[in-house]
Amino acid sequence: MQNSTDILEQYQQSLARVTGPDKQSEFPDERISSPAMLEADREVCKEWLCAVDFPEDAMTWHRIQRQWVAFLSSTCREPDCILAPDAKRDEGRFRRDRRLRLKMRFAVTGTLTVASLPGMEAMTERWPVRVRTLLNEQDDLRRGTALETLAPAWEIGRRQRCMALWHTMVAFLLFCVEEDERGLEDLGLKLDDDLWDELLDIRIMARSEKLSTEANALWGTWGEIRTMITTAMRRPSSTARNNPLLWWMGIHVRSAASAPGPDDFITRGRFLDSPLPMDLDLHGRAAALTYYAKVMALGDAEVAMARRARGDCWGCLFGFWWYGFGADIAA
Repeated sequence: MQNSTDILEQYQQSLARVTGPDKQSEFPDERISSPAMLEADREVCKEWLCAVDFPEDAMTWHRIQRQWVAFLSSTCREPDCILAPDAKRDEGRFRRDRRLRLKMRFAVTGTLTVASLPGMEAMTERWPVRVRTLLNEQDDLRRGTALETLAPAWEIGRRQRCMALWHTMVAFLLFCVEEDERGLEDLGLKLDDDLWDELLDIRIMARSEKLSTEANALWGTWGEIRTMITTAMRRPSSTARNNPLLWWMGIHVRSAASAPGPDDFITRGRFLDSPLPMDLDLHGRAAALTYYAKVMALGDAEVAMARRARGDCWGCLFGFWWYGFGADIAA
């Protein structure tokens, strides 16, 4: 029977094989890393984490880091059962895990339908200036200006980097509950029944659709992803302990605000085939999440108007809990 020292040594050896400055992520033009965070910014981040009630205990953070490495290993080209242990010992799981991650990516960024995230973004500036200005009213950094696309159409690499924050979040959530339905609770996130059902709906739909870059190939999966994200954005009394969007942002903030130390491959360090761009700093990540939340809000408003919906369909444009916190992080 192996002792803890041997297990730790094997873990470090396996980790060394798939990490390092020479390891290629999903972004061929990626720089090595983003600039280091200033000490004053760390204090702002810590205040934000406290405000959204992100888990403070070291054990939960350690489990998140371990689970993130397991996710990266299980879905990369060189999976390792030491980094991503499997209680079921199913040899086909790595293939399924990677396919699921790719499905989330193509569902969000690779479809050619207007309903996909790139299609919704393309429609953004067709909205009247007054509507796009009103949408920024609760964003302290952009109040008084009209919402504009995050990057021009020819900067597809920059757009892909920003959208990666969204499809990676969904893929990681699914990975965490694949073997254990309490997997997310162990990481500090407890979903209510609606969000839990919608997460399961994404998994069911993804399994029923083929991985393809053809138009509409993952249309159903994208629809379920959009439903879950919309529910999370509208959820009242949200904290990082009950809302996947705040929890996901909290992971990036906690990683970036941590004192210099070993790479965690969330905001520091390169991992083979990582779906997150390490050269996108915390400011860029917060901006990407906030921006695409607004894009989806406009998309939801368009659907609501098409269906002649009444009530608070426009409330989703101005009531995001995200803006108050996102502005502080992006500042």
